Amino acid sequence: LLTLTVTQVDVSEQVEAQARLAKLLEQEHKVLESIFPRHVIEYMTLQHGPMGHLAAPGSSSLLSRWGPGSVERMASLATWHPAVTILFADCVGFTSMCHAAQPLEVMAFLNQLYSRFDAMIDIYKVYKVETIGDCYMVAGGLVAYDDDGYKSVISGGQEDPLHAVKTMEFAKAMLRASRDVRLPHTGEPVRMRIGLHSGPVTSGVVGDRMPRFCLFGDTVNTASRMESTCRPGAIHVSAATRALLSNEAWSDRGMTSVKGKGEMHTYEWAGDGDSRYDGDQMQRVIGMYL
Repeated sequence: LLTLTVTQVDVSEQVEAQARLAKLLEQEHKVLESIFPRHVIEYMTLQHGPMGHLAAPGSSSLLSRWGPGSVERMASLATWHPAVTILFADCVGFTSMCHAAQPLEVMAFLNQLYSRFDAMIDIYKVYKVETIGDCYMVAGGLVAYDDDGYKSVISGGQEDPLHAVKTMEFAKAMLRASRDVRLPHTGEPVRMRIGLHSGPVTSGVVGDRMPRFCLFGDTVNTASRMESTCRPGAIHVSAATRALLSNEAWSDRGMTSVKGKGEMHTYEWAGDGDSRYDGDQMQRVIGMYL
């Protein structure tokens, strides 16, 4: 006598759970692409397994499994960049605004301003490094888009010969975009202070909690000083950056006292900033320097 037993198991709940997790991992990957260059994402994937491998409910994501002790391992991701241009920008009157406006108004204001800047990042081919309060930092010549559409760091001693041009054009665009945003406590148009400096930096990832892709070196410090000594509504650059932008109109500020650096010869952009570029016009501007 042969007995055949057939068991039917409903796996629809498990399939739905896996589909939700796959969607979550896809969204996480998109977030990672906006935070880290390609080589960092590849490192995370190789160390912790491919993103698609995390299929079981309750599995931790790549971000949550970064883990203690990663700082030493991340030393392999440090990259030397012989020539980039760093930009720092801040909003004039931000401190007084924080005293006069409600926290939600401050947040909404910064989101409106930063969203305008973020929308121009890919047009001018610069890399957004970070924001701290009203400080917005970008780098030109740090990354390039590879064939797969990822942002990959420019390494191996190579450099983008137009790093200063791209960053300067982005600085002009920031001045134009900020004029359309109003301070919540006064209703006046925003005025930015923007500082640029060009030179070598090292990039890498630091931290166990909320790891960040950061830039290090005197070039970063000097660019920050160019911003802090800038007049409201202006673009202030070092002699190193000015030398790379010979086609621009400059006003010589002479010797400027710079904290930690002493006296530095600096310049202020003397253009009117009225022209507005789209992607094609930006390419024509770049062509002037080729």
